[in-house]
Amino acid sequence: MILFANQYLATGGDASYVNSGLYNATDPSSGLLNIHDPNADIPVIKADLDFVAGNWRNQLGCDLWEEVRGTHFYTRLVQYRALVDGAAFAAGLGDLNGASFYSREAALMVLGLCGNKSDQEAPTFDQFWNSTGNYLIALEPFRPSNSNQQKLEQYY
Repeated sequence: MILFANQYLATGGDASYVNSGLYNATDPSSGLLNIHDPNADIPVIKADLDFVAGNWRNQLGCDLWEEVRGTHFYTRLVQYRALVDGAAFAAGLGDLNGASFYSREAALMVLGLCGNKSDQEAPTFDQFWNSTGNYLIALEPFRPSNSNQQKLEQYY
């Protein structure tokens, strides 16, 4: 959607449509959008970015096709790219708070890649590397504990 919005704007598209219907930069990240409110008029790009930024650490994640529960390397890559592109898009629309939020969350993913775990709760890219065998682990399967099982039941 970001690629579409950028191309639409670059070819003379209506900026007010992008601001109101796709992103809503007039309300610059006053907190995460409540995507569960059925009465909310939520711009799709901002809703997706806020969801990824607010939930990428969730161990109850799934693959891109929502078939396998766990923490997935390729899903994490897509989330990272979405946050990087989203930060640039938000900044271009004047939402500097949103841009900062998305950039910060993307940076937390990369910090693990460098072995710097400043955020102890953040599952990072280096969790996917097997240093003994020198290979990438594509999936860290979901292993429910009692508290995780309760969280999972809340979603379904």
